[in-house]
Amino acid sequence: MPDQTLNVEFQFRAYSRRWTRDYVYTLKRVDRGWYFRFEDSRGRCDKKGGPLLFRALERSGIEYPWNLGERLQWLWERAADQNLTQDQVQGALDNLSDWLKDADRELPQDAVWEGVR
Repeated sequence: MPDQTLNVEFQFRAYSRRWTRDYVYTLKRVDRGWYFRFEDSRGRCDKKGGPLLFRALERSGIEYPWNLGERLQWLWERAADQNLTQDQVQGALDNLSDWLKDADRELPQDAVWEGVR
């Protein structure tokens, strides 16, 4: 059975507390990785989303867990091995987006930390 999600575009949302807005990145599952697109940044990434996704997150002041890349790789490989549907892959990316928001909320936020990116 052919891979259902190869060459399919997905949305990956990330909230920036610094800019108080959501950023919506496009990730397309391609052979051996992801194709990343956001504004004027686009190109091939590895299965972990590197380097372009992480550059975009950092440029937008978005905190992310240290193992986000491993989760993206695991999702990429699971989509291939278990022939996940588009809805399953998008749902998993939505879960990762929620995880990023939760990680951001866990950061210290009292007055001492004001101004920290």
